[in-house]
Amino acid sequence: QSIYTVPTYKLWRTKLYTEFETAADNVYRISEKYVDEARTELENQRNLTEGSQSGKFGEEQTILRFLIQNGRMPNEFIVNFMTALLFGGVEQVSQFLMWMFWLLGQSPDKQEKLHNEIKTNIGDSPVTVDTLGHLPYLKACVKETFRRIPPIATGIARKILEDTEIEGYQIPKGTFVFFGNNTLSMSEEYFENPEDFLPERWLQGAHDPPTQRLMGLCVLPFGLGKRNCLGRRFAEQEIHLAAIKILQKFHVEITDDCREVRPAYTTFAVPDRPIKFIFNRR
Repeated sequence: QSIYTVPTYKLWRTKLYTEFETAADNVYRISEKYVDEARTELENQRNLTEGSQSGKFGEEQTILRFLIQNGRMPNEFIVNFMTALLFGGVEQVSQFLMWMFWLLGQSPDKQEKLHNEIKTNIGDSPVTVDTLGHLPYLKACVKETFRRIPPIATGIARKILEDTEIEGYQIPKGTFVFFGNNTLSMSEEYFENPEDFLPERWLQGAHDPPTQRLMGLCVLPFGLGKRNCLGRRFAEQEIHLAAIKILQKFHVEITDDCREVRPAYTTFAVPDRPIKFIFNRR
């Protein structure tokens, strides 16, 4: 609502803003609670191994423990960082997985191809860093899902630092420019049959390098440059692991009444009606 309406929340504490503020405070408090618990636990464990005490990753080391033990970052930064990971790792990743399996549920041939790649390279074994490097079709499915269902409505934005001319258009300094990735990702100029779910378009050798680069610039779910998403690698790892674990055990279908679902944008892409899945054990 705040994206598509007059931003009155900048002048008055509207009901929408109050709800947002309450939700943000709740997420922050949850993160603060986990940070405090981890800090207390570490203070009570004086018998940690030398490697763990020095800030290195030990057998039970976590990102949170590492940041606390490192000692160079203030507590506020650690809480903010964990808040970003918690929010991105739960809400956005779960929404993305829903959309990816919705697309795979409508494309059983693509799903079977992905399952065969997982079966060939991993089987029922645990996933390792090495095996993740041998799953190009999985990564192509992830990229294609981001193309078909961009996670946010506007795409990334930048503030123009100096007067700029692009294709004859004069853009004054201080203007905020939105990339419009959700429009670019569905453009026939850059993607053949853009309405189709075709992970193959992202495989190496599918296009010449200049075309592949342009395609990549149209799909930027994690942003670009120094201001890109802080939790990108964390989110990608969650997505890959969840997809592998699910497809190792299940064939996923969607019910017929969900095939015409369309994304509606609040902050992120959400379905305009509930999506119902059927998980058939392999």
